[in-house]
Amino acid sequence: MYRKNSFHELCNFLKVTDEVEITGYVENTSVWNYLSAMNVFVLSSKHEGLPNAVLEAIALGMPIVATSVDGIKDILCHQVNALLVPPDDMVSMRDAIVEILRNDSLATQLSSGALELNRRLTPEAEREKWLKLYSDLLA
Repeated sequence: MYRKNSFHELCNFLKVTDEVEITGYVENTSVWNYLSAMNVFVLSSKHEGLPNAVLEAIALGMPIVATSVDGIKDILCHQVNALLVPPDDMVSMRDAIVEILRNDSLATQLSSGALELNRRLTPEAEREKWLKLYSDLLA
């Protein structure tokens, strides 16, 4: 039986040590390299605003699995640009990760959805939305 002593022990117990890299602090200049090496980006928060990590994953077109909480569910759309699962539901989280890893067409679809979302989140796109809103209000 697994004892909660360390993340290293958990990785050993789950037999995933070859698939997991524990980095500790990572310089901002290296974040993109780590994200680019991932097959799926996972955010398992119980509460969240809109973390930069998710925005970075979106910008790279990463297939995303995230908990459907707070700001996450406001920006990500289930089966369009991410797979969203209930918080604290480890089985759903596991199943979503496995689904992406086993289903290349789903991974590609979510990646395309993330890149499309990224195009809508650019400062230029935001500026255009504000200009349209002001124009509509003044008309």
